[in-house]
Amino acid sequence: MKRSLIWIILVVCSLSMGMAAADTNFRFAYVANQGSNSVSVIDRATNSVVATIDGIPAPGGVAVTHDGKEVWVVAYNEVDVIDTATNTVAYKFALNNPGLIFPNSVVFGPYDYRAYVVNDFIGPGGNGTVSVIDRYSHAVVATIVVGEGPRCIAISPDGKRVYVTNGEDGTVSVIDTTTLTVVATIPDGPLYYIGTAYGLAVTPDGKYVYAMGSSLGIVVFDTATDTITTTISPTLIPGYIPCNVAFTPNGKLAYVTACGANSVIVVDTKTNTIVDTIPVGTPTLGPIYGVAIGPFGKHVYVTSSPTNDVYVIDTSSDTVVDTISVGANPYGIAVRPLPRKG
Repeated sequence: MKRSLIWIILVVCSLSMGMAAADTNFRFAYVANQGSNSVSVIDRATNSVVATIDGIPAPGGVAVTHDGKEVWVVAYNEVDVIDTATNTVAYKFALNNPGLIFPNSVVFGPYDYRAYVVNDFIGPGGNGTVSVIDRYSHAVVATIVVGEGPRCIAISPDGKRVYVTNGEDGTVSVIDTTTLTVVATIPDGPLYYIGTAYGLAVTPDGKYVYAMGSSLGIVVFDTATDTITTTISPTLIPGYIPCNVAFTPNGKLAYVTACGANSVIVVDTKTNTIVDTIPVGTPTLGPIYGVAIGPFGKHVYVTSSPTNDVYVIDTSSDTVVDTISVGANPYGIAVRPLPRKG
């Protein structure tokens, strides 16, 4: 049962029809279809699947490099590297973890030199790890022990800190990417809820982390002090357990998938209040999970595992404007991020 929960919680991401030719490298979304062992490539100009990449075992987390050349997919105890020019798996490598550890999610550091992969220990009482991988040699350069049941991972815009939610012990591990050590652990309690998905993301200005928890809802941390500053409580509404989160590029809004409620919650990050709730999917068929926002902020993409769909939300109206059929049980979704400044 625990293993199935791990794959369910994997995150843990639009452009208009009239996009300029210069924007074509940001044009595609990549969806990990856990149930069909594949990745769907969505052309966001037409909201259609233009390629399906098969042979990736139970894919979950997915990330696109900043240069747009590769997509890394964490799968059943391996990482598959997709060449975006050909939409084929160019390389795959095992993480050589013990038999009871499985990768959950992945994020890239500045300039794509390193990838950080979360590995969850399957079984009671075991701490998880983060594998630090050199992008070009595919070598694991460090293994960092974090908390129990690590779920999702996020990185600060400057690349100096990595944040990991630990779903089983209810903590967030803070990793210094220079020393590759855990430098802080946000105390357990606020996020604690066994078996619930925990997504998180860093605001574009790097000042705050929004972590998803089911006891207090959305928990906001100050990155300067690693302390909780605010909690936002959609959990007061039945079924509104926050799962995953993505920010608009200007950082003004956060879009949060509400597991069990088939809704996306919109949060004003200045006031930390819920300003809209968008119905998504079919409540009788089960919840939604993954969420991503294109680098220009025009659309939100949400995965629905029970319906095998990706829903497209227009951020100007906060309404669902399209539905895209993908593979079986889609979870992780990602688009190419804008290149880092500096």
